Amino acid sequence: MTNLFVENFSIKKIGYSSAIPTLVYGFDRSQELMLGECIIKRKIFVYEGFDLKQALMLKDELDLSIEKIIKLILNEPEKVMAFHNKNYEENDLLLKRLPEIEKRDLKSMSNKELGLLFRELLVLIENAHSTTLSTTWFVDSEEQKFSKLLMNKTEEYAKDNGIDTAKAFSLLTTKPKDSILLKEEIESLEVLSAILSDKASVDALIKADNPKEVPSSVSLVIKEKMRVHFEKWRWIQFGYMGPAYEMDYYLAIWRGMIKERVNPKAEIEKLKSKNSNLKKERDNLKLKLGLSKNDEILFDIGADIAFLKGYRKDISYYGCYVLDKILLEMAKRKLISRSQLYVATYLEIEKVFLQGGEFDTDELNKRMGFTFIDCQPDRDIKIYTGKKAQEEYTKLDIIKEEVNQDQTEFAGTCACSGKATGAVKIVNDVDEIPKMNQGDIMVSHTTFPSLVPAMKKAAAIITEDGGVTCHAAIVSREMGIPCIVGTRFATKIFKDGDLIEVDAEKGIVRKL
Repeated sequence: MTNLFVENFSIKKIGYSSAIPTLVYGFDRSQELMLGECIIKRKIFVYEGFDLKQALMLKDELDLSIEKIIKLILNEPEKVMAFHNKNYEENDLLLKRLPEIEKRDLKSMSNKELGLLFRELLVLIENAHSTTLSTTWFVDSEEQKFSKLLMNKTEEYAKDNGIDTAKAFSLLTTKPKDSILLKEEIESLEVLSAILSDKASVDALIKADNPKEVPSSVSLVIKEKMRVHFEKWRWIQFGYMGPAYEMDYYLAIWRGMIKERVNPKAEIEKLKSKNSNLKKERDNLKLKLGLSKNDEILFDIGADIAFLKGYRKDISYYGCYVLDKILLEMAKRKLISRSQLYVATYLEIEKVFLQGGEFDTDELNKRMGFTFIDCQPDRDIKIYTGKKAQEEYTKLDIIKEEVNQDQTEFAGTCACSGKATGAVKIVNDVDEIPKMNQGDIMVSHTTFPSLVPAMKKAAAIITEDGGVTCHAAIVSREMGIPCIVGTRFATKIFKDGDLIEVDAEKGIVRKL
C-alpha cells in the first residue's frame, strides 16, 4: 500500500454538523453494511470557510473499495437491490418525519429537548443519506469505472443492432420513476392552472414589476395556493446550507410561464405520462438489443443507482433545510452567529446542549479560514486551523494531473445524448449564474442544486467530475439537455465566450 492521496470530491457550502456524520461515519457505515468491512480508513477534508475544497483519500484504499463494490454488483445483484430498497424506506421515513419536525415549536423547548431533536434529525438524515453511498457515490467516483463498464456493454449490444450507443446508454441507465423535481414541477403547473382561471390574478402578476411578494390584487384563493406551494417546496434547492427560495422565485416562474403562454394541463399530462412512455421505450430497447438476463439486471441496478442518488440527495436537502431552523434557534440561545455554529461539529453542539456549557468561539472563528480535518480509524477527529493546518496539508503526497492548455478536443462520458453548439460560460458558483444566457454551453467543475437555474438555460452541460450518478447527469436527463460528464479539465481549458461544439452522443467536446 502506498501513501498517495487522490482528491475524490469537493462540495460548495457544507457545514461541519451535517458533513462529518455523513462523510466520516456515513462512509464507514455504508462500506460495513454493503461490503462487510470499512476499506477507506483515512479521510482528509480540506475546508476554506464553508467550502469543502478537497476530500482526500488514499488511492489504494479507494481503488480497492471500488473494485469490491463492482464485484458485489456483478456477483450479488439481489443483495445490492435489497440495500437500495432499505435506503428508499429510510428516505421515505425521513420525508414523512420532516414536516412533523418542522412544525415543532422550537422556542418553547429546553436546551436539552432542542439537543435531542437535533440528534434525532441528524440520525435520520445520516441513515437516509449514507446506507447506499458505496453504490450511489463511490462506485463511480474515480475514473467513472462503473459507467464505463456499462457503456462498454452498451456498445457491444448496440453495434450488432445498428442502434445509437449514447441514446441506448442514456435510456438503459434511466429509471422510469417520479423524482422529487418532477413532483414539484407538476404541482407548480397546477398552481399556474389556478392562476390562469382568474383574469384579475393574471393581470396583477403581469403588471407587477418583478414582485417580491404576491400582489395584493391576486385573489385570496390563489394567494393561498401560492403560499402552500411556496412553503412545501421552497427547500428544493437548499443544498446543505441554503438559502431556500423566496416567494419572488416562484412568482417569476409563474409570470414567465404566463408570458410564454404555457398550457399547464397539456404540460401536466406530458409530465405524468413521461415515465410510462419511458418504461415502454426502455422495455422495447431491451428486447431489441437482446440483453441477457444478467445484463438486464446490471442495467437496472445502474438506473436505480442514478435515481436513488438524486432521490436521497433531494430529501437530505429538505433535512438540511429543517436542520437549519434548529441551528438558528441554537445560535440565538448561545449568542453566536449562524456562521459560527455551522463550523461546530455535531459532537460540540450536542455537548453544549445536552451537557451544558458554551462554545469556544475563538476556535470557531479560526475555522472560517483554511482548515484541515483528519479522520483516521480508532482516533478522534483532528481539526487543525491556520498555520498548523497548512503544515499538515503539506505533509500529504497528493496525485496531481497535468493539464494540456493547447488541447482543443477531449472526451467524457455521455450523461444525456444530443448535440449543441454555443458560447462557453464557466459557472462554478451561484454568483456566476447571471452571466448564463439562453443557449449558452454551461461548463462547471461540478454542479449542485443552487446552479439549476443556470442549467435550465443551457443548450448543453459539461462537467469535470462525472459518471451516470453525478448531479449534472441526473438533472440533464430530467430536463432533456445534452450533457457530457467526467471531462476532468474543461474549466481549465475553456474560458467564457469560447465557441464549442458538444456531441454528447460520442462524448466529444470540440473548440471551434
